[in-house]
Parts: sequence; C-alpha cells; structure tokens
Amino acid sequence: RDMSEIPHPFIEESLSLFSALDEPDRAKVHFIHFNHTNPAIAGDEGAVGVVQEAGCRIAEEGWLFPL
Repeated sequence: RDMSEIPHPFIEESLSLFSALDEPDRAKVHFIHFNHTNPAIAGDEGAVGVVQEAGCRIAEEGWLFPL
C-alpha cells in the first residue's frame, strides 16, 4: 500500500512533536506499534539510536505497562 494512504505519522514525525516535552516526559514515550519491515524493531542501531537520542524508547515484546 502507498504510505500516503496510511493515516499515522512516521517515528521521525512523532519525535519532532515530542521534542517540545521536557526530558522526564519524553522518557515516558514508548513506541509500541510497528510495521513488520520497520528497522526499529529489526534492531537497526541507527533507527533505535535516533529514538533513544531523542529521549524516547522502543518497547520490547513482553513488556507490561500498568495503567
């Protein structure tokens, strides 16, 4: 499918929006939904590093988040 037809932002777009948050709030951001081809879940160090350098995290399978 053409990516322009999918109504959700890329990680880079989200990081740009979250950059306005202070550091403790950015640390609460966990990316949890990925396309199976997304390099961030394939362990690509560059993709993971971009998220970590922005102060956010990539959730891992099995993590639990209390509500």
